[in-house]
Amino acid sequence: MITAFIAGAGVEVFSTGWNVTMMEQIPGEKLSRVSSYDMLGSFLAMPIGTLAFGWLIARMDVGSLLVGAAIVYAVVALTAMVVPSIWRMGRAQGAAA
Repeated sequence: MITAFIAGAGVEVFSTGWNVTMMEQIPGEKLSRVSSYDMLGSFLAMPIGTLAFGWLIARMDVGSLLVGAAIVYAVVALTAMVVPSIWRMGRAQGAAA
């Protein structure tokens, strides 16, 4: 229960940051289209991931699969931090503090 609470809090913090960034960084006339692509990617990734993990869990040790998935996730997340335009991105001019 504690882990689920922490994970839920993390998801909500990320979601809030993601939505604020989208609204500040994407021009208003393009926000709907970008949001649609974002949602499409999210809705495609979830069932594909479920199918892939269902297939993998039948063929691998659960512990190894979870550690491998954590490593892949960490590499992907940290790779995004290598892109200078991502880690230099700040709040939009005139944004509320």
